[in-house]
Amino acid sequence: MTTRLRTVALAALAFACSTDARKQASQPATPAEAPIVVAAMSGSLAETSLESYWAEGPAKVAAELFEREDYAGARTAFADLVLKDHALTKRRNFMVALCDAKLGNHADAAKVFEASITLMPHLADYLRYAAARSYFFSRQTEAAKAHAEAVESSSIHGADAELLVGDILRGQSDASKTYEHYKRYLESRSNGIRRTEARYYLAEAAVSLGLGDEARQHWIAIVAGDPLSRWASKSEQHLGGAPKLSSAEHIQRGHIYYQKNRNEQSEADFAAALTDTALEPKARCDASYHRANSVYKQRDRTRAAPLFLQALIDCDGGINDDLYVKGAYQAGRSFATLGETGKALTHYALIEAKHPTHSYADDARLLQAETYEKLGDDKKVKELLVSMATAYPDGDMGTEALWRLAWRAYKANDFEEATKWLQKQIDATPIDNRFWAEGQALYWMARAQGKRGKSTESLAAYRQVIRDYPLSYYALLSLNRLRESHPKVFAEMNAEIHAAPKAGESGALAFRERDEYKSKAFARALEFLRLGLSSTASSELHRLGFRAPPGREPLTDADEIDKAWAVAFLHFSIGNYGKALWSTRWHLLDFKRHWPTGGWRQRWDIAYPPGYWDLIEKYSKEKSIPTELVISFVREESGFDPIQESFANAIGLSQLIMPTAERFADDIKVSRETLRVPENNIRIGTNFMAFLMKKWDGQISLVAPSYNAGENAVAKWMKVRGDWDRDAFAEEIPYDETRRYSKRVISSYFTYRYLLHDEIPVFAN
Repeated sequence: MTTRLRTVALAALAFACSTDARKQASQPATPAEAPIVVAAMSGSLAETSLESYWAEGPAKVAAELFEREDYAGARTAFADLVLKDHALTKRRNFMVALCDAKLGNHADAAKVFEASITLMPHLADYLRYAAARSYFFSRQTEAAKAHAEAVESSSIHGADAELLVGDILRGQSDASKTYEHYKRYLESRSNGIRRTEARYYLAEAAVSLGLGDEARQHWIAIVAGDPLSRWASKSEQHLGGAPKLSSAEHIQRGHIYYQKNRNEQSEADFAAALTDTALEPKARCDASYHRANSVYKQRDRTRAAPLFLQALIDCDGGINDDLYVKGAYQAGRSFATLGETGKALTHYALIEAKHPTHSYADDARLLQAETYEKLGDDKKVKELLVSMATAYPDGDMGTEALWRLAWRAYKANDFEEATKWLQKQIDATPIDNRFWAEGQALYWMARAQGKRGKSTESLAAYRQVIRDYPLSYYALLSLNRLRESHPKVFAEMNAEIHAAPKAGESGALAFRERDEYKSKAFARALEFLRLGLSSTASSELHRLGFRAPPGREPLTDADEIDKAWAVAFLHFSIGNYGKALWSTRWHLLDFKRHWPTGGWRQRWDIAYPPGYWDLIEKYSKEKSIPTELVISFVREESGFDPIQESFANAIGLSQLIMPTAERFADDIKVSRETLRVPENNIRIGTNFMAFLMKKWDGQISLVAPSYNAGENAVAKWMKVRGDWDRDAFAEEIPYDETRRYSKRVISSYFTYRYLLHDEIPVFAN
């Protein structure tokens, strides 16, 4: 890892959770020593220390071994540390015990955890649970039960401790107490962890008490409510096979499959529900639409189209206006893909006619314009696009309509007309926050003015792109246009973007004081963070409300922005890069208006973190492709989530679909499970990227869309528009997803190159 990445990854030691059968001797804590006293927080996050306890020398080596789940090596490294500080020695002993527990040496680990309760009282509930767990695995059930029951129920470990007590009761074969225990757990923790597991064991206890009907109900509830868990298959074994579900249960299970992109299974459940002739109209509409969309998500438009027509019948008449509109929209898209443009236009128009105030209405008009463009009816296209502003003044498609009018004029070499529409777009949306369009209108204004021979106006527009949209795709294009044709202006702009921020605009993170920062829970979170237990720290922060807000809307309230930056900062500091990244992608856009100088640099570092850098660097260097390109693909594909799975069943960090993974797997056996392993996924993904780099002679403008749509699709487009300038070629990529994705990847590549090497990549047009 580079020096910069090591710096920004401070305290990002991931909490590990696997086991190892190797056992080592434990080093118990010294009970005579005084307990650790943790200083109260000031209420100011800026004054909080986030430095790891294991930041330097041999201690850092020990922490890195722990992070890599090499518990034997970490145990030895921690045990060998010579520390003068008594408090740090206690923490070292605790880390040794954690390693022992991971290595299966639970008897020794339990003793240290128990002794540490008085030595580290600020972590008492964590230590009680850890001691209980290790005593349980070393078959000392009374000690295990005593420690588990002593865990504060409201702590983040309370639910775990209660479930451990359940394990102990089951081991004692006390069906009555087991039944009552799990029943209380399910009643008191409506959103508790491992509820399916608790329900399963409640059902087993019910059988022992002669409550067979109740047990059956629990097993069916598991099959319907958590079908992807191992408890569902175990429940089916008790039931003697797949049970007969009610239509409501089929819909319940169908939605779970649907949300997890198990599209064939969701289709089957919704179809099963629809066989119920007594199904209530609202439920029928729900099942009908989601059956159709399950098929659509399988990319089978031929089957999806008539199913959406049925959904329109089932949802019409006010039964569910929202699903009616979405059904008409998806029906139109399906027919358009099948080349049945008349039916597509009918269904788009249906939305405007029956539900003109729905948020999809302006989208439907835009799709009508797209369809007429394919039919070559230029007059109708222009009529629809021009009408958007007056028909839907509050819609979110007005800016897009203006862009399309401008782009049509530009392609027709009517550059005066193009500048007219581009200026309208700039006036309507002075700052365009759509990630695929940041600086788009200004960039093409510069190009159009250049075509008109208006050099002064053209250069002014290029400058404005660079100033208003730092490190964006269009800023990269603008800088390269200047470098190629106006090197003096390029040098001026390069100096300007490196200049220190203006007074009062430093961008430095300065958080508001909050009572949460003074709480014991926040102090515990920082302690876990500094120890390297990021998962546990994250749980404490989540309990305090430090989590990304839902949705994708930019925040405008100053207090909410401050708290969201605190969330991003804290998650970044503990290595939860995906959670930090989410807020900086959607909710926090202030930094994107400033180049990464002064305090703004820290914000850019948080937004573009070094996730899985060591693995990415290893395989990118092996394949001789830029490490910054590989990490850009990973950032944009998965947000550094190794188990993410898309609706198209693309899996893992590099979002690989099975056919592609099998093409480039080398000796890796491809499966859903193996693709969730970071090293496997990055290795295969990098193989694919290297293939594309070779095919397109290193042209990233072609590599990016090929990764998303396939190299054959790009080759097809190249046959038609291969002689176009690359900037124009990108605008004509026919798939919205691929066109926008390509810009995101290239922008990320630019950003990582700039942050790491202070480099503006050469991007020939």
